[in-house]
Amino acid sequence: MNPLINLKRDNVLTIPVPGNAIVFTRYLYIKDEVKLALLISLLNKSKNALFWAYELFWSGFQIELLSLLFKIYYDFFATVNPTFELYLNKKKTIYLSELVKREKIVAYIVNNLLIRDFNTDVFMMRKICELFEPDPELRDRREVYRILSSKEVKETNKETLDSEFVPAKIILLAKMLTKKLEDNNKNNNKKKHFYLKVDGESMLQYRTLTVTPVYRTLATACKIGIDDDKMLNIFKLARTNEPNLLEKYNARWLYSASFSPLWFERIQLFKGYIDYMNQTVKFVTEEWEEGFYEKYGYEPDEQPLETKEKVLATIGVKELKELKELKELKGTKEKINTWATFYFKYKNNNVMNVLDEELEEFDALPLVY
Repeated sequence: MNPLINLKRDNVLTIPVPGNAIVFTRYLYIKDEVKLALLISLLNKSKNALFWAYELFWSGFQIELLSLLFKIYYDFFATVNPTFELYLNKKKTIYLSELVKREKIVAYIVNNLLIRDFNTDVFMMRKICELFEPDPELRDRREVYRILSSKEVKETNKETLDSEFVPAKIILLAKMLTKKLEDNNKNNNKKKHFYLKVDGESMLQYRTLTVTPVYRTLATACKIGIDDDKMLNIFKLARTNEPNLLEKYNARWLYSASFSPLWFERIQLFKGYIDYMNQTVKFVTEEWEEGFYEKYGYEPDEQPLETKEKVLATIGVKELKELKELKELKGTKEKINTWATFYFKYKNNNVMNVLDEELEEFDALPLVY
C-alpha cells in the first residue's frame, strides 16, 4: 500500500488569515528563509544543512521538510545521482510509517546529499520555462518545454512518478536530463553508490534546548546566521511585504510563531488561543499566560543585536543595516550576490546553458523557491 494515499500532513493552518505571511520557527527564524538556508547549505556542502533541517523538523514541519528534500533532490541532485532515487523513496516509506525513526532519517538523507555532486539543470530549466516564452532557435530546450508545458504526462513508470511531493513533469525532466548527461559522458558519479551511516548521538545537538533562564534561549541556540552565505537577497522572501519586521519580531513574535505546529501546541497547552482578526495570542486567564511566558518567554526584544542579526539578517531591517554599515567601516564589506553568482558557482556537470539575459531577468523578479 502506498503510504502517500493517507498522508498525514503537518498540523498547520492553510487558509489565508491576516499577518500569516511571516512564520517564525522554533528559534524564531523566518520559515521560508530557513528552507532557503537548507538549500544553500546543501549546495555549499556545509554541515549547517543539518541545523536548518532540524529547525524545520522540530518546529513541527516534518512532512513539509521531507517534501522539500525531495524537491531539492530532483532540482539539483537527481541527474547526477539517479540511483539515489531508490534510496530516497525507501527512506520516505519508513519516514511516513514509523514516526520514531523520522529524526534519524532526516540525518540519513541530509548527510548523504552532502557527499554527492549536483548540478542546476533541472532547477534552471523549469524556472526558465515558467517565466519565458520558448526560443525556437534553442534546439536543446525544445524537449524541456515539451515536458513542462504538457497537460498530460504519460507515466511509463507509475511507481516512480507517483509522488505527492514532486510533480511527475519534474521527475520526467530530471530523467531526460540524466540521459543527456550520460550521453555526453559527463556523469562520472555512478561509482558513488555508498551511503553514510548515522550516529544517533550526533543528532542530540539539534534537539530543542532547555535554557535557564528561558530568555537566554535564543542567544544560546541561534549560533548560525540565516544569511551567512549571502544568498537570500536573490530569492523572493516573505519579509518583502513586511515593512515592520523588527517590530513584529520584538513585540508581536508569538502570533507569527503560532503558525508553527510546535508553538501552536505550546500555546494550547497553556489554554491559549489565536485571535486572527487582531493578530495576537490570548490566554483564558492571566495565570495561564504567566505560566506560558515563564516557560517560553524568549523575549526577542531583549536579545543582543548580534543575535537579532543572526536570526533576521540585514535584509530590509534598518537597525541591522546600521550594524552592517558599522562593520563595513571596519573593513568587512560584504559582497552582493546575483543569479549569475549562483549559476556560475553551482553549475557543476551542467549540460544546459542559461543565457546572460535570463539571469538578469531572474535578478529583476526575483525568483521564488
